[in-house]
Amino acid sequence: MRRGRGGTSCGHGGMDGDDLRRPRRNVQQRRHRQQPPSDHPGFGFSEYERVMRVNARGMAVCVKQAARKMVELGTRGSIVCTASATAEKATVNATDYVMSKRAVLGLMRSASLQLGKHGIRVNSVSLGVVLTPLAAKQGIETPADVDNYISRYTSLKGATLTAENVADAVAFLASDEAAFVTGVDLAVDGGMIAMPFDLSN
Repeated sequence: MRRGRGGTSCGHGGMDGDDLRRPRRNVQQRRHRQQPPSDHPGFGFSEYERVMRVNARGMAVCVKQAARKMVELGTRGSIVCTASATAEKATVNATDYVMSKRAVLGLMRSASLQLGKHGIRVNSVSLGVVLTPLAAKQGIETPADVDNYISRYTSLKGATLTAENVADAVAFLASDEAAFVTGVDLAVDGGMIAMPFDLSN
């Protein structure tokens, strides 16, 4: 979320009750991917509810409370949501995660329509696999690991998605350089979404 020349961010895991007001206080004062269930083709609803609560409901809370305070203050600005390339491509064993990130896209586009009249832009970034400590827990720790496990799913070779790349994309959407950009999902995925289906097998 961007307000004027400054900015703020909020984590939304497990938000409820008084926590709902935290993003509003952050704006006024100026993502953890969940492990998907493995029991394909079904999935456990306890895990589903947890993933949806964090990724979908939590994001909605952040957008709602930040937008409310921005409108109250008469502040033009930008809100950037975090989605995922899996929302477009889907996966075999992460149905709940895909659903939750698809919900973020719907939230972003709807919010962009609702908030445009207040001069508030709403966009999102859809990420591929980022080299983070969380990815390391899945065995993806180095650029070589990306080449071995991820590069087959991307068109861009010899590059690794880092947290800095993500920050740059978010900073662009929040900046004046994107002043006329709203309701857009920016894929930061090395071409993962654009990859064709493999019909060779």
